[in-house]
Amino acid sequence: MDTEIFIENDTKYHNTKYDLRTQLFQQLNIQSIYRGERFIVKSAQYVKKQEQIGIELVDLLLGMVRSIIRNEMPTSRRIREKNQLIMKLLLSNPNFYTFIKNINYFEWSNAPSLVEVDFETYLNIFMSYQLSNFHMD
Repeated sequence: MDTEIFIENDTKYHNTKYDLRTQLFQQLNIQSIYRGERFIVKSAQYVKKQEQIGIELVDLLLGMVRSIIRNEMPTSRRIREKNQLIMKLLLSNPNFYTFIKNINYFEWSNAPSLVEVDFETYLNIFMSYQLSNFHMD
């Protein structure tokens, strides 16, 4: 499968020691070969915000993933509402819960390769902690 990567254009991705576009292109192709996957990244490019709905959707999902991983105590209204929305989606929609728990999550800390992390553990800890603070309206 030939793959194209679209990345929301943000200067912070250009100004790092490792350009995100270049690193994703190289690392995903390396992982594909290493794991015997059947895809190749043909291109990786930056696109402007609100130019592609897919990027906006991925941005939304990544925000949820980040909230689940951080599992912050709801010290502000914004954090509380964000956590409540995530919990509402997880508890009221089995398909969404299944989708989220099956995320293949990799971390990269400027190391030469990506490391797979069990995302379901993050999800279980988040839900357990948030249930004590959650009120479904």
